Amino acid sequence: MTNEQITLIGIGVTFLIGVLNFIYSIGNNQKTRFINTVTNSRVKWIGELRKNISDYISLIPQNETGFIKLFERKDEFIESFKKSHMIIELMLNNKDEFGNTLLTDLTEINNKVFEIIKCIDLMNFNKLEEYKTLGLYACRDAQRRLIKELKSETQTTLKTEIIRIIGSGDNDQYLNMEACELIINDGIGRKQDACLICINKFSKEIETDVANLIRNCEKLLKKEWDRVKVESQIGKYDTDNEEWSVYIGFSKLNKAFKLIFSIMLIVIILLIVIA
Repeated sequence: MTNEQITLIGIGVTFLIGVLNFIYSIGNNQKTRFINTVTNSRVKWIGELRKNISDYISLIPQNETGFIKLFERKDEFIESFKKSHMIIELMLNNKDEFGNTLLTDLTEINNKVFEIIKCIDLMNFNKLEEYKTLGLYACRDAQRRLIKELKSETQTTLKTEIIRIIGSGDNDQYLNMEACELIINDGIGRKQDACLICINKFSKEIETDVANLIRNCEKLLKKEWDRVKVESQIGKYDTDNEEWSVYIGFSKLNKAFKLIFSIMLIVIILLIVIA
């Protein structure tokens, strides 16, 4: 083997090492860019979730008086509350333990808020625009439908409270009446007081649910922030998720292409050396 061939082989090997190093650098840079992109998105998501949860909670009245005042702006409140709830719901993953817990908290709050609104409508039934033009019997049928939209537990509570409020002497004649018939009975007073008791009950339960929501949100945000710190400080990524699976699929195709390219390059160099 002549000196010229040895020199060519050296040049070829050096070139090949340079190419392989270049290919490795590209792959490593792709992984780094992927992790940086996901980390930045996670930081943005943390900030948005914190703000959206805060906005959602700020919409909820703090007590029964606040809920009762909603009657005058009920439609506006419902629209804002539903929109806020939906935005948070779309941000959460029900397959994640903390995400699923938050979704459960949101559902509890949502159901109780709308149960309160139904009780408020019942209290102010005669003021509802859609029922003002109805006749006596049509109005009673509409009121029955409104009552039956309440959960069975709420109907039972209303019935129990009405019977308790009107006194023990009249209890027997009302015990076997359905809640809706009892409530629409014109001979029975203090029905608004029973609705207020239900509203107060749900309002206190919502306070507890909101506290749970905040606590569980803090746990989720802490978990996500810990992931951000790991990803940004030591470049590691949680491989047990869908985003990583997508990246790995793309990466495998990339590696196959690089391997084929490297083999072709080696063959070309060998052919040059042999020639």
